[in-house]
Amino acid sequence: MANPEQINTVAQTENISFASNLATSIKERGEAFDANVPAQQALTRHYGFEIGGLKLLLPSGLYSELISKAKATPLPNSPGHMIGLMNLRGNLISLYKIHHLLGYKPPKSGNALLIGTPLSGAAIIVDGKPQALNIPKDQKPESSPSSLPSFMAEFVDSSYLINDEIWHTFDETALLTRLTQATIKFAAP
Repeated sequence: MANPEQINTVAQTENISFASNLATSIKERGEAFDANVPAQQALTRHYGFEIGGLKLLLPSGLYSELISKAKATPLPNSPGHMIGLMNLRGNLISLYKIHHLLGYKPPKSGNALLIGTPLSGAAIIVDGKPQALNIPKDQKPESSPSSLPSFMAEFVDSSYLINDEIWHTFDETALLTRLTQATIKFAAP
């Protein structure tokens, strides 16, 4: 009968051999797959959402979360764009409605999009649900249209033509900072 050390040695050797063969097989399949995908098809995934007629793209990799039927507790002495505070899994989140700042009618649905994490982000009311959009990495931005609402123009970084529609990337940190500052300034005596 084999002793435990011999059994462990054999098991480790077989596992290493299996893992090595598996890694080689995966690598070969990956290289074969990569060879079949042209370089120009390298894509960057963004999530897009709409506010009125304005189509906006979240930065790739930014945490966001759709909140259906968002409800908030109103804050006294707050401006029209500040709906109030909402509880999201124990975190207080500012909820904004910026449609009227952009000249659009707010939607009837109560979908909100949390931009950033619950600890550091804020939510805004959006039209519908966000959608995943892929932008080829080699696609050059379009010139930003002059028809952007004045409130949003300073936050838009670039614009892309995707599926015959203009989508805008924007500085989400600057936008949320401006909304917060406007709320504080409005409430100050």
